[in-house]
Amino acid sequence: MISMQGLVPGRILERYKRFLADVELADGGIATAHCTNTGAMKTCWEPGDLVLLAPSDNPARKLKYTWIACRRGGTWIGVDTGIPNKVVAEAARLDRLPGLAGLRDVRTEVRYGAESSRVDVLARDGEGRLVYLEVKNTTLRVGDAACFPDAVTARGAKHLRELQGMVREGHRAALVSSPRTPGHGAGGPPGRPCLFHQPGRCPDLRRGPRDRSRLRRGAGPGGRLRRAPASGPGPA
Repeated sequence: MISMQGLVPGRILERYKRFLADVELADGGIATAHCTNTGAMKTCWEPGDLVLLAPSDNPARKLKYTWIACRRGGTWIGVDTGIPNKVVAEAARLDRLPGLAGLRDVRTEVRYGAESSRVDVLARDGEGRLVYLEVKNTTLRVGDAACFPDAVTARGAKHLRELQGMVREGHRAALVSSPRTPGHGAGGPPGRPCLFHQPGRCPDLRRGPRDRSRLRRGAGPGGRLRRAPASGPGPA
């Protein structure tokens, strides 16, 4: 169970430079919050939406707040990309990941691969094989589908190459989609959760066909990359 205390409500005014969001607080003041999500976030928010910010007491931080969630379609949408990693790691330790039963020796942020990446979660299965889990915070909803990516992502393509490399070496790998989008976005009825995951098809995704091909190769039994939904929305 991942819980957060002391979250600060506000109304989002603007998101800019990918990493920054201006939020109007309850006292009328304007705070600039850090946005950890570098995607397009096109179906996540609109100006005036209620948001939750996590304050930090670290004096070395440039910005006091981190944008955690946004209220859309009658539910909270988690936008902080670090939370799904924690959820998936805990689910792996509790043996609650669909299609990935019996994981043990769970570690996080472990260096690996030919391109010097860090895998979100590394574990061993019941047969002792290494299992590499790459977690994707999925905030784009199209109809009943939770989609990733929502924009061109060189980093995401790199992660897929690294996972394929691990499979070629005889290990296991999975891309774990963390849909945090129930009841919002294009074609999504309020309050209804996404029913399945699919690779994103945004118009500007130049690498889309190639990356969708990677999603269908190389990481689970039968030569397919596993895509297991892992976590729900943001704070209730």
